[in-house]
Amino acid sequence: MTLAARHLDFTVTETDDHNFVVRFSESAFAVVFAREFAEAHAEIERHAHIAGAQEVLLGKAAAPREHLLIGLYARTRLLEDLKEPVLVRSVAPSSTGAAPRKH
Repeated sequence: MTLAARHLDFTVTETDDHNFVVRFSESAFAVVFAREFAEAHAEIERHAHIAGAQEVLLGKAAAPREHLLIGLYARTRLLEDLKEPVLVRSVAPSSTGAAPRKH
């Protein structure tokens, strides 16, 4: 994993099930599962130290440091997906083009 050196513009919110939603300013969001973050925490921390030398890392004043790391991780995943997209599922509209009516 390589954390991309780009402007930080995200907000991290912990969900009721202790996972995280990262909202970016470009109307994009990512979900980071708590288990996924725990497993990658050491590597994320190491790369955040390197990224800190290349860009200014600022977080909300009251936000935990983990939120900065979670946001960095989510942003990196998002940028990697943009560079090398993987089709997960294709959804096609129905043949009639209209949703069924409820009576």
